[in-house]
Amino acid sequence: MDTLEEIYNSAIQPLNSIYNSAIQQLNSIYNSAIEPLNSIYNSAIQPLNSIYNSAIQPLNSIHNSAIQPLNSIYNSAIQPLNSTYNSAIQPLNSIYNSAIQPLNSIYNNAIQPLNSIYNSAIQPLNLIYNSAIQPLNSIYDSAIQPLNSMVV
Repeated sequence: MDTLEEIYNSAIQPLNSIYNSAIQQLNSIYNSAIEPLNSIYNSAIQPLNSIYNSAIQPLNSIHNSAIQPLNSIYNSAIQPLNSTYNSAIQPLNSIYNSAIQPLNSIYNNAIQPLNSIYNSAIQPLNLIYNSAIQPLNSIYDSAIQPLNSMVV
């Protein structure tokens, strides 16, 4: 008498064969239909790309010729503003850093014992959880293993 797995395999084998054959035929039909379309598309797109690139090249050249002097004017105008900004921000950054350092120190000193308490409390909870979940995982694995062996 055949095992359940042998019965399953003998029933699934013809279905897999039919499925694989159908997929092969669909792929073949798709490929034979898409090949001419790709060829037509590529033949049509090449001249369009060439026309587009020929038309855009002078526009890019005009754009670049016009934008370069504007960039130069902009950079000349912005440079003194950046210099003024940097001169003004440096003392503010220094004041900020001087004020934040003691606050960071106070925060770190306050949080350290809380982290220690948290870690001390969480370790036994993790042990309890892992001890409780381990037998459940074993039961689950034992129940799922025969089902997995039935599936090819």
